[in-house]
Amino acid sequence: MLLAITAACGESSQLTSQQAPQKTIASTASSPSANEQADALFDRIFEQAVSRSPEFQTALGRSTNMDKWNDLSDAFDLETLELDKANLAELMAIDPTALDKSTALSYELMQQRLEESIDDFEWRFHNYPVNQMFGRHSGVPSLLINMHRVSTVKNAQDYVARLNAVPAYFDQLIAGLKQRAERNILPPKFVFPHVIRDSKNVISGAPFDDGDDSTLLADFKSKLAALKDNPEAGLTDEQESELHEAAVAALTTQVRPAYEKLVATLGELEKSATTDDGIWKVPEGERFYNVALKRTTTTDMTAEQIHQLGLSEVARIHDEMRQIKETVGFEGDLAAFMKYVRESEDFVYPNTAEGKARYLQEATDLIETMKSRLDELFLRLPKADITVKAVEPFREQSAGKAFYQRPSEDGSRPGLYYANLYDMEAMPTYQ
Repeated sequence: MLLAITAACGESSQLTSQQAPQKTIASTASSPSANEQADALFDRIFEQAVSRSPEFQTALGRSTNMDKWNDLSDAFDLETLELDKANLAELMAIDPTALDKSTALSYELMQQRLEESIDDFEWRFHNYPVNQMFGRHSGVPSLLINMHRVSTVKNAQDYVARLNAVPAYFDQLIAGLKQRAERNILPPKFVFPHVIRDSKNVISGAPFDDGDDSTLLADFKSKLAALKDNPEAGLTDEQESELHEAAVAALTTQVRPAYEKLVATLGELEKSATTDDGIWKVPEGERFYNVALKRTTTTDMTAEQIHQLGLSEVARIHDEMRQIKETVGFEGDLAAFMKYVRESEDFVYPNTAEGKARYLQEATDLIETMKSRLDELFLRLPKADITVKAVEPFREQSAGKAFYQRPSEDGSRPGLYYANLYDMEAMPTYQ
């Protein structure tokens, strides 16, 4: 198993007859310390995870496997389980008492992650692969638009290859949705219209109909144009035309049918969905909830204890809000003050292009101010930049109010702070 793991990490698992004695002699002369063994294992586990996820490779900014999507099959999940068990066994062979403080903490966290991953295998179907906030249906365009860089002709060809690979990817997604439905694990009914609408948005516009360019075609054309403007890329007019035609063909013959099939499947599953939205409705819901609670809070607190803590925190925050109300001279009780803050136009920019641009600019200015003062609080500063971006139109009606996307591994692609400006009233400036 360890040889298989080593091979999966891209390292040679075989030694020639001449190499083997040399390695033995070197090991005898200077055996690696426990810290070195642990660090090497941590790196190997990380690279193993990266090597098995084309999407993670793209998120990190690597140019490998840019023509592929992740494997969503049962076989992949089973392989992950076995790798976790093997990695845990290798980790436990290292003496934690021989580690320095920093490495010992990493050891403890790695042990926790592997043990939880193994224990949680039984819950692998207790989730919603598509929902109103995120999912594979919106993840495809999001990754292509925001993470799939096109700086070479090969990158552009990989983009087209990923478009052509969407049907097989969605077939695995649909199989997973049906496996969950067989276990009575379905999103609540209100989720389906959002997911179906967002999916249809992806295949709206040219080349699917006579409208403006669809979100994916517009993105590919923009990246192709930028590639053409870069003399070092060497993109010829003939290649540009061929790539454009290939993308249009992939969108119309592969992407559209894949999304239509997904929408049809969701329509069928919607018929069995119910309006109750608590996790207790699924099999073993209460037990799963308690596991999720422990994973999320990293405590042994019960749900009731956490609820009481929440109530006490709300009371504390309300007291602070009352102080602010007095400071600004607001006349009325706290409920009236909160209503004013929530509904007053003083804290909302217009739902216009100008209002949205102002919001993005001021959010950017706040972040720039923050960046200039990071060294007052932190010794280690981020290498990557961060930029502000509005959530894309194809998913803005259902996406969260604000969220973050990590930068590339080398910092060449900045982190993204997403602001959802679909409804400006939902984005008051004091937030």
